[in-house]
Amino acid sequence: MVSLWLGNFETENDLLEYTGESYTEDGDWISSTFCKEFFEDEEPYETDFLERYSVGNPSADIRFLLEGCSYDESVIQSLISEVGEELNKEYNSVILIFDFAVESAIKQIRGQVDYIATVPYQKI
Repeated sequence: MVSLWLGNFETENDLLEYTGESYTEDGDWISSTFCKEFFEDEEPYETDFLERYSVGNPSADIRFLLEGCSYDESVIQSLISEVGEELNKEYNSVILIFDFAVESAIKQIRGQVDYIATVPYQKI
């Protein structure tokens, strides 16, 4: 499974700050804003499976937004089957979490990004 969020950020650095964790001087973990908004300050996924990037100009086209992501052919086909080729809103930033399924309660929470879907993909 792969879970997808889309949003709009001024710069790619803003996206990285939104999704990036940090640590206190004592080495204690501080969750990202993304985790605080969607997962109540916990990080329920492996950070190695988090992929995020900006695409430049906003678009509602799933193919354009996801072209070049890991396993893009499989992910794009699954998402088109789930939500269609065109979204109702344009986005310039993508957050994917591979091997992670979103719980239904999380889907209702809105943050700086919109949860789009969780779909299966093939590691090809």
